[in-house]
Amino acid sequence: MATTVIQDNTVSSSSDNVLVYQDTSDDVDSDIESETLNRKRKRSKGQVYNVHNKYQLFDEALEELNKIGNWRKQRKHYTSDGAKHYFKCSNSKCQMQAYILIKSDDNKVVLCINENQHEHGDEITSKLPKSTQEAIIELFENGISKPIQILNGLSKKSNIEKPTKAQLANFLARYKNKKYGEHKVSLGILEEIIKTYTSIPTDQELDKMFVGNYEISYDDSQDNDAITNGHELAFGKPSKRIMCWAHVLRNVNKHLVSIPSETRNAIISDIMVIQLSINEDIFRAAIRLFCDKWLLKNDSLVENFIKYFKEQWFTKQPGWYEGHALGYPSSNNALESTNRYIKEQSTFKDRLSVPRFISVVDERIIHFWSTNRDPAEKNTKAFKTQVEITLADWTAAAQWLQRKQPVIKHKINNNLKLYFVGNKNNQQIDQTYVD
Repeated sequence: MATTVIQDNTVSSSSDNVLVYQDTSDDVDSDIESETLNRKRKRSKGQVYNVHNKYQLFDEALEELNKIGNWRKQRKHYTSDGAKHYFKCSNSKCQMQAYILIKSDDNKVVLCINENQHEHGDEITSKLPKSTQEAIIELFENGISKPIQILNGLSKKSNIEKPTKAQLANFLARYKNKKYGEHKVSLGILEEIIKTYTSIPTDQELDKMFVGNYEISYDDSQDNDAITNGHELAFGKPSKRIMCWAHVLRNVNKHLVSIPSETRNAIISDIMVIQLSINEDIFRAAIRLFCDKWLLKNDSLVENFIKYFKEQWFTKQPGWYEGHALGYPSSNNALESTNRYIKEQSTFKDRLSVPRFISVVDERIIHFWSTNRDPAEKNTKAFKTQVEITLADWTAAAQWLQRKQPVIKHKINNNLKLYFVGNKNNQQIDQTYVD
C-alpha cells in the first residue's frame, strides 16, 4: 500500500487555549505538564506526517486515533487545505503527534500521524509506586470500587504508600478507562454495537436482547435538545410534554433556601394548590394570582424567586399541573424505581462505559427479568392484571361513606369524568363550587 508523506510547515501558536481530550489533570508528570502549558509552545515547523487513513466524519478519525494511544488536543489551525486539529500523546515524554484535517473543498476527513513512535508501554503512567498501584487494582478487582473503601483497605496494608484522594481518583479513572473503554462512544461505534443485536431470537432464546429497528441521527444539539429531537424523530412531535411534579418541587425548594421558613412554607403550600389545577385556564389564573399575591410583600428575596418561578415553571415548562395531561402520572417515580433497581442489582452504582453497560443489559438485566417473568418458572413474578384492594382500603371506604358527604360529578369529555368531595374538615361543596 502506497504511503503519502506530508511536510507540515504550519507553525504552532501559543498554547493558552489548550483543550484536554484525555484526563491528564492528575499527578502524572504534573510539574512538567504545568510548566509546558504555562510557557509559549516551541515551534514545530517541518514535522513529517504520514496519511494514516481517510474518513467521512471527524468522530470516525478521532475514534481510530484513540485506538493507537491516549491523546490530548493541542490546538486548532486553519490552513488553505482546511482546519487541522493537532494532537499529542498524553505522555509528556513521548514525541508522538498527529492531526486530523477537515478538508475545505469537500469536508472529507484525513488522519495524519508523524513518523515518531510511542516511547512508552501501554501501562498506566502514574507517580504512585508500583506496589500502591497493584494494591489498588487488587482491591478494585475484588469488588471494592469506591475510593473511600479503597483508602480504608490500603490503610490496613503495611509498607504501602497511601495516595491522596485526588491521586486515587485519577488513577481509578485511568484504570477504568483502560479496562472498560471510554464512557462516551462515537455514533459509529454505537452503530456497530447495535448491529450485533439485530438478529431476532428464536422461541428458545427469549432472554436474548435484540434491536428491532434503529436509525442513527447525527445531531449537534445540546443534550436535552438532542433527546427531544431524537424522540420526535422516532415517535413524532408530542402533543404535550409532562414535567415530573416531584422534580419541579425539588427544584423549587432549592430556590427557596434563602427565604425564612414561615414564608417558604406558605409559598410551597400555594404551589401545591396550583398543581391541582384541572385545566389550563385555572392554571394560568392561579399563577397570575400567586405572583400578584407574593409580589405585594415587597421582599427582594421573594421577588427573585417569583421571577425564577414564573420564567421556569410557567413560561418554559408549564406541564406539571394535574390538568395538563389528565389520566397520566404526575411524576416519573415508577421509572426512577426501575433506575434504582438497575443501579443496585446490575451496575452496583458504578458508572459504566456505553459498551460495558450494553453488555450488562444483555448478560444480566434482560436474562434476569425474562426469567423472573417466565410463567413456567415456579417462583415467577406475575404481572398484576387488576388492582388489589386491601382490608385497610375497605375500612377507609366504609368510614368515608358514614360521613355522607355529597359527591359532585364534573364531565371533562366522553371518556373522562372528575368527582369532587369536601375535604377532611367536612367542607360542604355544591355544583356552583366546582363550576
